[in-house]
Amino acid sequence: GSPLVVDDHMFIGGENSQFHVVRLNRSYADDGTVQVDPELVFNTPGWDDELLGSLATRTEDVSIENSVAMHDGVVYFANSGGLVQGWDVSGIADGQEPTRVFRYWAGDDIDASIVVDDEGFLYVAVENERGNARAADVGQLLKLDPGDPDDPLVWSVHDPRGFWATPALHEDLVIATADGGQVYGVDRASGEVRWTVELPPKTWQSPVVVDDVLV
Repeated sequence: GSPLVVDDHMFIGGENSQFHVVRLNRSYADDGTVQVDPELVFNTPGWDDELLGSLATRTEDVSIENSVAMHDGVVYFANSGGLVQGWDVSGIADGQEPTRVFRYWAGDDIDASIVVDDEGFLYVAVENERGNARAADVGQLLKLDPGDPDDPLVWSVHDPRGFWATPALHEDLVIATADGGQVYGVDRASGEVRWTVELPPKTWQSPVVVDDVLV
């Protein structure tokens, strides 16, 4: 995944499933060139014992392969075990250690980056490889509300093969491309599938909307 740089800190997940915060210590040299002196100030496993206990198979497959997202001082990421997390990093510049404020288990691999809308809702695209009961229950395209951590699932869309690509937001739609070739246009508020487009599988690339045109 791509790192996220905010002010003088870089936030990034690793394929070793460690979440890292690096202080860049940026400055200018006397000749005007940019200098950095990176310093690892925080890292934590991207898994926990509860997740490993929930995974009947491939318990070692918990890598963080998506890009970090941020909203209101909280960074969000997920791992290949299906664990979605939010860590409060708002005090990192003042020396405060990040704390986990959100946890949700989607049941299966999440390679796509989490998308956050202007109200702070999360849109999470989940693969469907393990075929476990949790994934069958919660679905593969999820809208989560971090403001309700005890029951965050707002709505979900089920797809037999799941989603590998990061969804796009456009006006009142979530647009997501599934592994089986389906492109879904989903109502952001209700979760109703308003339209689908069939493409030859596999569609792993993330959709982008430019000037009202879906690419």
